[in-house]
Amino acid sequence: MRQLLILITLTLTLYGAQLLNENLYERENRVDLLLSLDRSFTGHVEKSQYGHKTTLMISDIMALDKRFFEGNQDFFSSLTLLPKADKVKIVINGKNEIKVSKTVDGHGVRIRI
Repeated sequence: MRQLLILITLTLTLYGAQLLNENLYERENRVDLLLSLDRSFTGHVEKSQYGHKTTLMISDIMALDKRFFEGNQDFFSSLTLLPKADKVKIVINGKNEIKVSKTVDGHGVRIRI
């Protein structure tokens, strides 16, 4: 039993931070998605854009479930969060520029639309 616990702990440390929760904050002129993590974020972000669809691949974050958010603004229609092994893929349908930053404490990632 002890060996199994050690193996699970080592396996979790090989992957990035665990996604604890995600919160979507809608404002009049912007939308913020906050990803809260169990430890400091050390990964990187790859961004690609095709028309009004932007895809973000964020490394070193492990998520368990797919999430979907709908927007009520003319500049933001939807956001899909998809787990991909030790990455998270986020697909955003919107017209605004997208900025990604680490939170002050390092235990979160903010995506501003």
